[in-house]
Amino acid sequence: MYTLIVRPDNSYEVLVDGKSRDKGSLGNGQWSKFPAKEIDDPSDKKPEDWEENPKIVDPAAKKPDDWDENEPQMIKDPAATKPADWDDSEDGEWEAPMINNPKYKGKWNAPMIDNPKYKGVWAPKKIPNPDYVPTSYIYKDIGVVGFELWVVNSGSIFSNIIITDSVEEADKLAKETFHPFVEPEKDAKKAFDEKNKPKEEAKPADDEGGSASGSEASGGDGDDDDDKEEL
Repeated sequence: MYTLIVRPDNSYEVLVDGKSRDKGSLGNGQWSKFPAKEIDDPSDKKPEDWEENPKIVDPAAKKPDDWDENEPQMIKDPAATKPADWDDSEDGEWEAPMINNPKYKGKWNAPMIDNPKYKGVWAPKKIPNPDYVPTSYIYKDIGVVGFELWVVNSGSIFSNIIITDSVEEADKLAKETFHPFVEPEKDAKKAFDEKNKPKEEAKPADDEGGSASGSEASGGDGDDDDDKEEL
């Protein structure tokens, strides 16, 4: 159930199964048929000294004197000793295991601080849109309802379409023609899918006399049409 509500102030709301999915105004430029009342001023340019970055590198920060960027991340364990039973001729040359270097600090980077010149994200000023035309939600000559669809499955059916100036009237129709059938239709779809899911191919028996015949294997598949008609 898809519902579009357009109100006297040109605001709109889209509902799916009675739940709001989108809302806005027909006059905010979102819909090409209804140009926005105001647009960005094309002559308004961002000042060269405008600061949009909320954080900057601290210019007063300096790398500590004891910070060594060349220290390796891993070093041989200086406390390790070769086991007494280690035989270089059989076990190979012994090497101390690697451990994390306690002196390792990596590459130094200055900390970030709040930008004292930050002015926020710049946006051009608004000017009246010369193409703007006041819109109206009132249409007295609606004669067609159109659907623009993108679907991956065939067989979609649309019914019980209503155009009304009363949300209550539309809700009343939904309670009569939609809500009572939602769960039963889901159950019917589930039952249909279960009944028509592909059957596993019959596996030949070990002896020739027990193999499945072609007519038996195909006989079950011939009920798709009958099954659909029964549903």
